[in-house]
Amino acid sequence: MPPEVKGWMETVQMLNFSEDMEFEETGEGADKAPKGIQWLPSTTMVALRLLRKQDPVTIWEDSRRAFAPLFNFVRNWSSKVQPHIELIFKDGLKHCHRRWVQHKPGSISEVYGKYNGQRGVVFIDPDYTRGGEAERCKTLIVDLWKHWRSATVVITYPIGPQYEKKARDFNMSVRRADKTLDLMTIEAYAARLKLFFSCN
Repeated sequence: MPPEVKGWMETVQMLNFSEDMEFEETGEGADKAPKGIQWLPSTTMVALRLLRKQDPVTIWEDSRRAFAPLFNFVRNWSSKVQPHIELIFKDGLKHCHRRWVQHKPGSISEVYGKYNGQRGVVFIDPDYTRGGEAERCKTLIVDLWKHWRSATVVITYPIGPQYEKKARDFNMSVRRADKTLDLMTIEAYAARLKLFFSCN
């Protein structure tokens, strides 16, 4: 099994079947929750479980609604992953640019110190409902390519009939912005997801 798939499967097992993982279920219908697989891991959780103890992690989130559960997750479940997590309530696109492109005063991590050319992954999962996010993502990709060549930048976008033209336009605009960029596009569709899982 590829390590990425294995990591996802192990995370599903940890969230649903580990004795030391308990989630408080509240609200209407909580007492009728089905048995078996109830929780699927977020992209963040899967990525964190693949990292090593010495891999620094910074997570930016500027939505109050998303930040509160993310904060609770880091506080309660960070012991289940190896790397230390720096969680910051700020605009990630803006502050990623400040930290690794502009090197602005005050943007250096208080936890990890100054960046010194090491490899890294920048994972961006924008909220495209605000407008202008695609343009900001394109700018960040191009600028990181100039200022941090050893970084791998991953950007997510929704796919489906209603988003297809916007996704194609975004991909083409990034390719036109800098022809030296080494780009790869991976898209996955799932009409129906079936999980077959066994635990010992």
